[in-house]
Amino acid sequence: MGKSIIWIAVIVPLILLHSCKTVEVAQQPGIVATDDPTVENNKTFDCCQMRLRATVRLGGASLPATGVLQVKNGQWMSCSFRVPLLGIEIVRVEADTDTLLVVNRYGKSYVKVPISTIYAVTGLDYHSLQSLLMNDSFSLDGAPKPRRGGAAIEDMEGGMTVRAENDRRTTLTFLYDNMARVVKTSVDVQPSYGMTFDYSDFSLKQDRYYPGSVAVSVTDGRRTAALDLQCTSIDFSPFEPSPASVSSRYKQVSLSDLMSTLQF
Repeated sequence: MGKSIIWIAVIVPLILLHSCKTVEVAQQPGIVATDDPTVENNKTFDCCQMRLRATVRLGGASLPATGVLQVKNGQWMSCSFRVPLLGIEIVRVEADTDTLLVVNRYGKSYVKVPISTIYAVTGLDYHSLQSLLMNDSFSLDGAPKPRRGGAAIEDMEGGMTVRAENDRRTTLTFLYDNMARVVKTSVDVQPSYGMTFDYSDFSLKQDRYYPGSVAVSVTDGRRTAALDLQCTSIDFSPFEPSPASVSSRYKQVSLSDLMSTLQF
């Protein structure tokens, strides 16, 4: 069970890899940040929609996709990836506070897992998962943590501030720059699973910094996949969640069965 739950965190880049032909995509220009050290990143927001350009790398191969990330703060989030130009959805991952859903359009299958099960194995809840996408600091109990404050600071490394937190299952490590922004988050789950999020090209929007580039690396101790995300636009207009529909033609499978289908 533990291995299957951890694989939920890496399903997106792995599905993408086996859903398209190998193509290289040009990197987008970075988004320039405003050098205002007084701005904290943990500003609240209601709704956020980002359009993405993605590059997946695994085993020397590289392929492109376009994506849309929608987040309704504290309630619901969805990330959809499509084939460039054709607009055909490949995979959709969405979560609310109760359930995580992964829909594989390519294989007409889906995985549905209670958030409580993910928490039991990894110590991560919905708020933790949202924080990873939105470049927020958080603790293992899912609560947001302030950028500054004595309790949150543990060490200095090359001019950067490092904070680490761990329990018997999961170790979180945050690396902050001199503007108190998280520039790297590592999630290590025993015995050998790990995720690393590198954030850069920050843009100041509505008193909150958003990364224009996010590089995700995931491993199960044997294989590693990388997902490079470039934010091309960001919109804060209100919206109501629109959960994915899964028709009767789709088969509900366990995550391990889905991996077998995709020949992992």
